[in-house]
Amino acid sequence: MQERERKFAVAAEVTTAAVAAALAGEHAPPPAAVPAVLLATYFDTGRLDLAGAGITLRRREGGSDAGWHLKLPASKDERTEYWLPLSAGSGPEVPADLAEMVGGQAGGRRLRPVAQLRTFRTTVQLPGAGAGAATVAELADDRVVAVRRRDGALVAWRELEIEARRGGESGLDDLERRLAELGAVRSPFPSKLARVLAAPAPPEVDADPVVARLAAQVATVIAGEGAVRRGDDEALHDVRVAVRRLRSCLRSFEDAFAEGATSPLVADLREIGQVLGGARDADVLAARLEEALETVPASDVLGPVRAVLRARAARTSAAAGHALDALIDGAHFADVLEALVAFVAAPPFAAQRRGRRYYAARLAHEHRRVARAVAAAEDLEGSAREGALHEVRKAAKRARYAAETVEPALGAPARRAAERYSELQDALGAYHDAVVARAVLREEGARAGVRPGENGFTFGLLHALEDGRAAAAERRFVTRWRRARRALS
Repeated sequence: MQERERKFAVAAEVTTAAVAAALAGEHAPPPAAVPAVLLATYFDTGRLDLAGAGITLRRREGGSDAGWHLKLPASKDERTEYWLPLSAGSGPEVPADLAEMVGGQAGGRRLRPVAQLRTFRTTVQLPGAGAGAATVAELADDRVVAVRRRDGALVAWRELEIEARRGGESGLDDLERRLAELGAVRSPFPSKLARVLAAPAPPEVDADPVVARLAAQVATVIAGEGAVRRGDDEALHDVRVAVRRLRSCLRSFEDAFAEGATSPLVADLREIGQVLGGARDADVLAARLEEALETVPASDVLGPVRAVLRARAARTSAAAGHALDALIDGAHFADVLEALVAFVAAPPFAAQRRGRRYYAARLAHEHRRVARAVAAAEDLEGSAREGALHEVRKAAKRARYAAETVEPALGAPARRAAERYSELQDALGAYHDAVVARAVLREEGARAGVRPGENGFTFGLLHALEDGRAAAAERRFVTRWRRARRALS
């Protein structure tokens, strides 16, 4: 099909509704706005031969035209677009039909992903004059965050697209004049990919390891969202960890930036992390309990234990999945990603820049936080100790992330610290998993005791198994903390 569109930049304060009203006409009813999230992976050769020829090739998920898109230049404001369904190719493999069509430009070189874009799009259909008139153009108000694959460079922007429908081409000039009255100007970039390829290089690790760390984690979130939407558990884990690292880094090094600059991002990342964690934790717990039940002799499995655990897991997983979908489809998630990219692009540093001595001091501060948390847990028992050890785990995780962040500046000492805190985190993570599983088993065992035809015997066996796991993990922690304290003091 032939695509006739124009792209515009517009000030952030100009709302989609204002744009739509201006384009629809003074007396027209306000058109309905439809939001959507589009995830696109763009393909090219290592030399960017397609981009050099004005060709774009992408795989896009979301929206009404999800699929493989190949766009070839035809004339000014016009391109010829070819489309194939998503099923025509998956992952990094371009469908053979499209690869053949660009074979001459690619020169036999392999087509590979060169950029990933996340677009929060608000679409408005613009009717012609008169009652019942057909749509003559479509307005797309796009908020984009993107990562360039070769170096992890990030870029975020907003743009408007006006695409003429058949018979509406003659009205594009009039629509552009109306946009100009709102301060919109034609975009200097012919495509979103062109804008990503022109983005400045990411921050150098040697120049500022904190900002470089932030940039790498933001890139992981943007690149991993598509796989998260497809139900990839490993991608969900990677994105969750990236969000944790972002939040931890902003907290550990908050005084490297202007006062209060990191607080809104920390709060937003905490909320996002909780939703991601709920989705991931539900699956991990379900797998853990299934595995534990396999160790129980069949003669000791009394009642519908497996069915009860699976039903509980299904309910929990469904609720977590709905929360995850609502998060990543919402405008707030787009806001946070844009804010993170803006933070990395222009870090609001404190007046005094920080160096090697500062990084060493921050790492020492994190070590003291862990030591205080361990001391607070030493004389506690029962649920109080469980909660205190969870705080130790969080402190150790934050210290580990801080050590990883400053390793480029401090070298071996930071690397050793990261290794020691990782050992603590692993032991306390195993302890926490056992504590959570134990609580679920206690609850289900109590319920089974009052349901007709059931009893809590098997749940008690599983609870005892988790008791043993918790005790073993706690012993590992004690041993590893002694070693860490000697190595890091």
